[in-house]
Amino acid sequence: MTQTAGEIRALNTVRGLAALMIALLHAPVAFGVRELFPHANLGVDLFFVLSGFVIAHAYGPRIDGGMTLARFGQLRLARLYPLIVLATFVGFALWAVRIAVNHLPVTQHALLALPLNLFLCPAPSDSDPGGVAFPFLLQAWSITWEIVMYLSFFLWRRYLGRGAWVVSVIGGVTLWALAVVYGRLDGGWTTETFFIGGARAVFGFWTGVAIGRLRIREDGPSLSPLADRALMAGASLAAAAMLIYAIFISPTYWWADALGVTIGVPLVLAALVLRPQKWLENWLGDRVGEASYSLYMLHFMTLDLLGTVLRRLPPIDPTLHIVLGLAWMTGIVAASWCVWRWVETPLRVYFSQPIASNSGHPGEGRGPVHKAVGQSSAR
Repeated sequence: MTQTAGEIRALNTVRGLAALMIALLHAPVAFGVRELFPHANLGVDLFFVLSGFVIAHAYGPRIDGGMTLARFGQLRLARLYPLIVLATFVGFALWAVRIAVNHLPVTQHALLALPLNLFLCPAPSDSDPGGVAFPFLLQAWSITWEIVMYLSFFLWRRYLGRGAWVVSVIGGVTLWALAVVYGRLDGGWTTETFFIGGARAVFGFWTGVAIGRLRIREDGPSLSPLADRALMAGASLAAAAMLIYAIFISPTYWWADALGVTIGVPLVLAALVLRPQKWLENWLGDRVGEASYSLYMLHFMTLDLLGTVLRRLPPIDPTLHIVLGLAWMTGIVAASWCVWRWVETPLRVYFSQPIASNSGHPGEGRGPVHKAVGQSSAR
């Protein structure tokens, strides 16, 4: 009996853990330390691979069945774009308050960043002191590249349908070259390194698409026993190495970045696809997985607010900082789940309603919004 993508429940937990990794990467202010999980940016690359895998399974057959580009784009934008717009405006409001309170100058480029970011375009590099591509919603850079990958996937599936591994290999070679030249692969979030984010997206997404073409069997892996054991051993070793690098290794090594992105992350996902892990299938993992997109998009602005408050207070005891950090983590996960339940989901359902002119096309039925791994998204 063949297992469908929608039954790989463990991937909900994985995407939730990836979102938590990114949150912890940005969370030193909450825990009162200089850095926390210094290389947890690998979570973004895991998101890209998950996204490619999920989209291939959730939409590949529907595109083959006649789904139009307009309908495909509507469903994907309905999943991602409403929260981007809301969060960008909230981020802009917080930025405006900070400017007013601190009597800071406002440049024309800073104001130009808002309409550009709403249209998923990076801001001019001098619109923000740090050169951030999306100054009002830091993480939106990866969503921009993901949407570009969606378009490329639709065209590939409709007109070609093969060669995903070729794109993956080209992307991997490009990432190794970038790692050698720049010494690291955590780019994408600034305007100057935005293109590096594109290379990460190309490799990750198309590797996920290629992995998605592997056979998934309920009664065991589709590989030979020897290959299966080798894959599971390699994935376990890769997961352990990436966790050690992400959490405990402060210096950045270009080869470690490249190995983690191009070897470690794909190995872990391939192992989960061929042999879903029951220990990752649990109620808590499901809830964190549901909250993952909201958590990914909203955590940074809460940390920004928390940092502003802490800078105006006397220094607090390190033990209290740990308590504060744990309270923040619990609160932001719970709040993100609430946003998923009462904001993100209703908006997605509303904007996913078929447009009347599309109702007659094959593959575009009027049934419930399609669900696959992680609610039909890697986030």
